[in-house]
Amino acid sequence: MNDDWVSVKVPDDFDGMLVAWTESTEPNVGWCLLCNSPIPTEADFIPETNTHDCDAGRMFEADIAQMQRKPRCRGN
Repeated sequence: MNDDWVSVKVPDDFDGMLVAWTESTEPNVGWCLLCNSPIPTEADFIPETNTHDCDAGRMFEADIAQMQRKPRCRGN
């Protein structure tokens, strides 16, 4: 795995989220697996990311930024 990648954790209710997305009548460009809601337009992403601009998405991006700031200890 690339050190710059973020591991993916599939939500417990992933199947329910897929059903909600397919049954949604709202126009959308995708479904947020963090807040379980439609992503109405491309403008609803955090700039320069593929993350929905929602509370959970902002927390997710903050966690990534924090991990990138931490020095990594590498063994010899």
